[in-house]
Amino acid sequence: MRQASRRRLETPVGTCDHGRTTTPTPSHTLPQLPKHLGWHSQRVTAVLQRSPHPVADLSWLTKLKPVTQPINKLTDLPARSAAIKLHPTLALAMLRQKQAAAGRVWLLLRHLDTIGCGWVTAADARVWLTGQKSAWRFCGWRQLRNLMAQGEGIFWTYHGGRLWLKSVAKVAAALGVERLHGRPVALDARLLTQKIGMVRAHFYASFHSSRNGGPIARQTLERVSGVSGRCQQTYEQKARVVRRHNFTVGAKSQSEHQEEQAWQHGRAAFELLDVNGRQGKPGRSYLAWQLPNSYEGPHARQSRGAQKRINRELADLLTQGTAGNGQPPTDAAFATPRRFFRNGRAAVKTSQREVYWPSPTPAFWFVFNPGFKPSSRRL
Repeated sequence: MRQASRRRLETPVGTCDHGRTTTPTPSHTLPQLPKHLGWHSQRVTAVLQRSPHPVADLSWLTKLKPVTQPINKLTDLPARSAAIKLHPTLALAMLRQKQAAAGRVWLLLRHLDTIGCGWVTAADARVWLTGQKSAWRFCGWRQLRNLMAQGEGIFWTYHGGRLWLKSVAKVAAALGVERLHGRPVALDARLLTQKIGMVRAHFYASFHSSRNGGPIARQTLERVSGVSGRCQQTYEQKARVVRRHNFTVGAKSQSEHQEEQAWQHGRAAFELLDVNGRQGKPGRSYLAWQLPNSYEGPHARQSRGAQKRINRELADLLTQGTAGNGQPPTDAAFATPRRFFRNGRAAVKTSQREVYWPSPTPAFWFVFNPGFKPSSRRL
């Protein structure tokens, strides 16, 4: 009885010449569908053509390209003047780990992957980055092979003739980055096709572009970026980083204060003669010293976007111990005590140490030292 009832409930079906059963073809079947629909499978395409569900407008399907078809035409590449989203923390990690050359290839391939499938063929990479007619050429084929071998396991994985590009979180974990700091910047894609010295200079300058312009010492920059002080000056000239000197005025010039300031600030301390009386009575001498320079990078800052999600994924990767090249995390370089604040109220609320905040006069900063009287606000 059950089998008989099941047969009565079944819908009538039709039989094709080849023996398969199909449902009757509806009247609203699409007359033409793109050839790649169904991943080049005749069976799946036949089922989709006989689908009883109406579709409003599928004209946009004709504009899609199959994922299995490689994009090796130079006309399909993005504009040369387009911007690339660069995380300064990741750029500094490339400088510290001596991976700027391979990192340049990774950024370019991600930018040229217009489909967004996460992989490119080695043949396409060769045409894009080494072709004589390509606008993205920056090296020869032999050098590109060396860079592919250098970045294997860090920026990509080569398998089956394809370069499987790693995500931002996996690259950061492989370079020993614990967390992405600051805001990303917009890097002109044309800069990545120039000489490697210029690329390193803009990787270094991206850190200054993402900051708020507060003073920072050369020693701190060397610890964060792995770039020596002499190279920092060279990179700043190449990338056109604006540098500004900063000073502060302390207490009155007295013998006991002079010895203490000389001990704390060394050759940066000097005696300032207030001729015009801007600090107090005219003709008085005050202790002053030079602060670290402020820098302004050439790149525009962008929104954080998915940075919070990337940091969560990065934390999971580091917890699982998947730092690819075995390098220890170097994120401790960013954990420096804060000394410069936007206003005096936030500065005085900190712990008992010497802190600074900007004055209305450019290049001058107020100072608060628990051991001395705070400087006047008449700068």
